[in-house]
This record gives sequence, C-alpha cells and structure tokens, in this order.
Amino acid sequence: MPVLLGLLCLLPTIIGLMVEYMVSKKTQKRWCQWVFPVVVLGIAGMIAAIRWNLWTSDTVSPVTQLLLVPGIPCGFLLLGCWLGVRLWRYFWGPKVIPKKKLK
Repeated sequence: MPVLLGLLCLLPTIIGLMVEYMVSKKTQKRWCQWVFPVVVLGIAGMIAAIRWNLWTSDTVSPVTQLLLVPGIPCGFLLLGCWLGVRLWRYFWGPKVIPKKKLK
C-alpha cells in the first residue's frame, strides 16, 4: 500500500511541483505556466481514450480502470503544478509592505 500511495500520489505531486517551479522561475512568463498542465491533461485524455476499450470488458470495472491510471496521478500532478506556482510566488513574487511598518 505505501508503494502504491507513493507511485500514484507523492511522485506525481513532487514531479509537478518541481517542473512548474522551474518553469516559473526560469521563464517568468504567464503563458508558460499553462503549458505543462495542458500537456498533462492532454496525456491523461489520451490514456483515457486508449483505455476506453476496457469498458466493453465484463471482467474489469471501467471506473477503477479510468480512475486509477489516468485519474489519480493526473490529479496529483496538477496539484503539484499548482503548488509549484504558489511556491514560486511565495519566494520570488512581489512583497507588499504595510504602511504601519514603514514608520
């Protein structure tokens, strides 16, 4: 169970966080931050389309086949992308200083 959790949840989150943080830090362009999540959604859609044939099979549940393989890792990869952008904004974004502290 821990290996499954690591492969389906933690690994995609860490990969998404690292890639999106590096893209945000190196390019600093707003449109570049959307390239990786769009590619992730495209790949997940292709995997779901390929696995669509399993819906006709009586032995395999279609919900588990589409949820486990493209669904959960894609969700955690997108979560990692969001965390990467938030982490970049926290470290490198503009800081707002309240007027009370300036006096």
